[in-house]
Amino acid sequence: MTTVPDTTASNAAAADTTVLVVGAGPAGLSMAILLTRFGLETIVVERRSGVNPHPRARSINVRTAELMRQWGVLDEIEAVSLPLPWTEQFVYCETLAGTEIGRITTGVQPVVDGVELSSAPWLLTSQDRIEEILLRRLHNVPEVQICWDTELAGC
Repeated sequence: MTTVPDTTASNAAAADTTVLVVGAGPAGLSMAILLTRFGLETIVVERRSGVNPHPRARSINVRTAELMRQWGVLDEIEAVSLPLPWTEQFVYCETLAGTEIGRITTGVQPVVDGVELSSAPWLLTSQDRIEEILLRRLHNVPEVQICWDTELAGC
């Protein structure tokens, strides 16, 4: 595993970049996408060797969906999300077939005084799928370099 910073040539590039983002999860990849809008050279370092294939966090709120629309990835995210009717409420049970403890509505489309606040949907999809889509968005973006198997050891 590479450690940043040190004296190797690849890490010299990291020392000269405009922005260093630590972590290639949804937040780090989103930050890299946002920085490309300003034309800023960015290096993303990630200690993992690639996208973790296991599903983790799943919820994309309406505001995040609005941003993903601006980045040009919302259609792809919607395509891998659960159908909207499946996301209208969460049901909490003791076991999968057990006694229901409670349920809450998700606010799929926030409405205030009868006015829909956004045309963007509230989505439910897993983090591994989101990361793959954000990575594809960054593919061949010359301002962004992603360094897998790299860990920031200090500042």
